[in-house]
Amino acid sequence: MLKGSRISIFLLLAFMLTATASSGFDVLEKNTTYGFNAGLYSPGEVWVEGTSFDGDMSFGLSGFMDYKLGPKISGGGILSLNSFGANDESAMMMEIGFTLKAWINNDDSNLLFRPGFGLSYGMLGEIGSLESSQYFVIHGGVELGLLNENNMNWTFMLGISGAPTGGNDDNEMTYGPGLLLRAGLVF
Repeated sequence: MLKGSRISIFLLLAFMLTATASSGFDVLEKNTTYGFNAGLYSPGEVWVEGTSFDGDMSFGLSGFMDYKLGPKISGGGILSLNSFGANDESAMMMEIGFTLKAWINNDDSNLLFRPGFGLSYGMLGEIGSLESSQYFVIHGGVELGLLNENNMNWTFMLGISGAPTGGNDDNEMTYGPGLLLRAGLVF
């Protein structure tokens, strides 16, 4: 497991508890929203020094904070922990980054459509015979929010993710594009 990943898990849980504690307001009216989601993650194809492997479907958990930059756009931070697997080996990958999302909704509907993209720095622990490695990760996707009067706001996300560059001192490594399919809550 990555050094500091226990601290990262603690910070992610604290972040989610903070979001839950502030959940008394309508998401559309708030300047800052918080959320978390969990689900499936597939890194797609993985390349190590020009040799390709199929990535394994795995599980991921993400926490995020969005701040409204305008009436219909937000920017924010993201912290993710993903199980990353290829060639029957696996390790945890931690990502920290930022996102930009559009907010598209109709006043008469409880649906919120948020297409967006993100950039992050990923740190993958030792996997098989490969030392730990770092990545520049690009995300794109769509969130669909189901807003409720009791502020139990569900979100469903479908996206793609990949690292066009990365590796360690010994190897150049990249992956993607891969699939993200997650569900969670927004406060």
